[in-house]
Amino acid sequence: PDILSFDEIGALLPRLDEVAQWVKDVQDYAFEQARNGIAVPGHKLVYGRANRYWSNKSAVIDLLQARGFERSVFLSETLAGIPAVEKLLGGKRKAAPVIGSLIVQPQGSPTLVPETDPRPALHSVASAAMDFQDAA
Repeated sequence: PDILSFDEIGALLPRLDEVAQWVKDVQDYAFEQARNGIAVPGHKLVYGRANRYWSNKSAVIDLLQARGFERSVFLSETLAGIPAVEKLLGGKRKAAPVIGSLIVQPQGSPTLVPETDPRPALHSVASAAMDFQDAA
């Protein structure tokens, strides 16, 4: 990328989503072929990582209690997520006055978008560095 001019980069950026989609399409096609028994040279189909889970939570609780463990050692309360609590309170608009002050929404990561995007532009890193120098 560092050998490209900014004009070339600007011309390429709108097409990168198409290239990324093409790459995904090739990967999906290769996966489907492998699933159908067609060998893809240099690749193989394997099982991915799977998360373990309890087949019977009640049986585990009973077993641990029978072995003398207190419930507080292996059970914990967890608060429902924000969307679930908002739904409980009648939707996002009705929930906002009730729980809005208890919700933190951090700033999203910077992302490069076309100039036509309605979001306001961020200041560059160089501009921010100059701002801090001016304050010092």
